[in-house]
Formats: sequence, structure tokens, C-alpha cells
Amino acid sequence: MNNLIVGGAQMPQSVNIGVDSSQENIFKTLKAMFYPYASDNAVNLVLSYCKSLKLDPMLNLINIVHIGGKESLWPTIGLYRTFANRSGCYAGSDEPEFTERNNRLFSCKITVYKFIKKEKVAFVAKEFFMENAKNNSMWKIRPYGMLAKCTEAQALRKAFPELGMIYVKEEMQGAGLYDNAHSDSKGSITVTAQKQNKKNNANKLNNIFGGNNLDAINNISTLEEPTLLTEVKNNFEKLNNENKNRFSALLKSHGKDDFSALDARGLNWCNSKIKKQLTS
Repeated sequence: MNNLIVGGAQMPQSVNIGVDSSQENIFKTLKAMFYPYASDNAVNLVLSYCKSLKLDPMLNLINIVHIGGKESLWPTIGLYRTFANRSGCYAGSDEPEFTERNNRLFSCKITVYKFIKKEKVAFVAKEFFMENAKNNSMWKIRPYGMLAKCTEAQALRKAFPELGMIYVKEEMQGAGLYDNAHSDSKGSITVTAQKQNKKNNANKLNNIFGGNNLDAINNISTLEEPTLLTEVKNNFEKLNNENKNRFSALLKSHGKDDFSALDARGLNWCNSKIKKQLTS
């Protein structure tokens, strides 16, 4: 089993927190809802962490990410806010102040307030888009929201140094980290381990069929999954035996018996490659 890392510190390979029947139910729910691709050990560590800090694990304040093949726990901006609120001296924050240059997002400023000896003190943080933006879909879809979270995290660290210097998930999103959570209730879409596996699969297919796999993934069609599955299967049957065997071998190497085990994104990608072979 892979070692675990929390904020850069390597953790033991096994964690025993004495899970009772109710915790076992929570474990199963967490695994299904937030961490379907994480190891049981990593999910147990989340439970242990939440228990020690009296956090509700169902609030999804901790993300499990993969770094260089190892699992790691990273806080979310929600956890920073929770710690600040628990301090008893957090006095809120101002709305983000954005600046633009040439009609493009340039920077964001956020002020966090804290009571120190009954005096309300301001802690200002300013972050720049060019220094924070990552080349992924989340930063392309919600650049203002992502930069605001990064700026708020910096402001909270200045106001509450006990938070340390561990970056939150939102700051690291897209920087080679792939977490195991689904989209959260606030619409914060995370790059999942499943998506990374699909990109790895796409790279392997690319070695066989050529083409730009990232373009194929980012420019897929939006057919409904049942209709798409039928189309993929029909097109697959039109391939020659050599290409059929290559596709089948790749699917089986990743634990997939056939195309029905893929979701819409995976089906779309395979469909684009199959069509390319049929027209070449």
C-alpha cells in the first residue's frame, strides 16, 4: 500500500482508529461520495484527522490527492474558514476586489479581519492571476472564483499564522495533483484520479493511433451515454481485427471488460479514435 503524506510529512502505512459500526457506515458513505478512488487507509486517515479535530467528515473539508503515486491529504479553503471561525476572533472578510488589464483578470485583493485585544485588525492579501493560474478546466471555467479562493487562503494565513504554510487544495489544483473527490455541493469541480487515469489511457491509445489526445478529450461530443455506447459498439465492429484487439487489450489492462464500463467522456474519446481509424 502506498505511503500517505499530510502536508509533506510521510505517514504510516496503516491507520487503526477503532472504527465502530456507525463509523463503518460513515466510512462507506465517504468512500462512495467523496473518495471512490482512494485507498481504505487514506479514508481512515481522513476519519482519524476529522475525529481528532472534531470535524464532520461529511462536510468534505479534506481532499485526498495523488502526488507522484502516493496519497496525500490536503485542506480545502473550507477547512481554513472553519479553523478561523473556531478561533473566536475571526471578524469576517470583505468581498474580493478584482482588477483587470486589457479586459483580462489581473489580480485579486481580499481583506480578512481579526479581533486582537478587542481591536478589529485588517489583514490584506493580494494575488496575481499569472502567478496562480493553472492550465486546467477549472481555472478556465471559474478564473475569478479560483483566484479569490487563493487570495482568501493567503489572507487567512496572514491573520491566523497557526494555519501554517500548507497550501489549500484550491491553490494547488492543476499543479500535478489529482484528488479523489467528486464535484462538491458548491460546484467546485476537482481533477479526479479517475480523469487522470483516463488521460493516461488516452496517452496509451495515442501511441497506437496517433493524434492529440488532449484535444480529443477537450473537444468531445455530448451524446447521451446510452446512445453513445451503442454508437461506439457499432463503430468498433467496423474496425479490422488488429485494431479491435488493441482496443480490447487496453480496456482489459485497466479492468474494463468492454465499453459499457466507461462513462460518457471515455466513450466519446474512444469513439473519436475509432472514427479516425475508419476514415483513415
